[in-house]
Amino acid sequence: MNNYFDSPDLDGTQSLTVEAVEQALDKGDGTAADLLMLYLACLVADPNEQEEFGGVADRVADKLFEMAEEGDEDATLAITALNALMEEEGSDDAKTVGVAMFRAVATRPILLSVADGRMDFEAATAALEVIDTLAGGFMDGDGDFDDFEDLDIDELANVLGVSDLGLDWDDDFDDR
Repeated sequence: MNNYFDSPDLDGTQSLTVEAVEQALDKGDGTAADLLMLYLACLVADPNEQEEFGGVADRVADKLFEMAEEGDEDATLAITALNALMEEEGSDDAKTVGVAMFRAVATRPILLSVADGRMDFEAATAALEVIDTLAGGFMDGDGDFDDFEDLDIDELANVLGVSDLGLDWDDDFDDR
């Protein structure tokens, strides 16, 4: 996601906006991993603006699909993973393979950043823990992103190193 957004301002809260996603898509330099995470961010965005995010999430998925058609293997894995994970009646086998594809796409840039010295182990561990949390949500869920309501947001924020912000995740959706 660093291709799209600067590091977060931890002194204040920032919300994902449709405009920010549109600008990110217009930049056009995102990887399959960036787009996959951006797509998921749109799906779990502010429920009061879900309809707006639905349209922009479709644009993100379209971009992933275009990349896959152009031969981007990570984009192909991402699209296949999303299809497997979003299927409400999907089998456990489909979820297992979908989660493996999700992890492969999402973790690859992190691992490559560690390998070439752009990221240290501590930063990589935090990012990998977030991916593991999301993957666990996929395995426990039924393809409905409401399943992520059961995630321990305080623990996720702690993993990300932003637990001291005092965000009101449950009552004030503007903090997302």
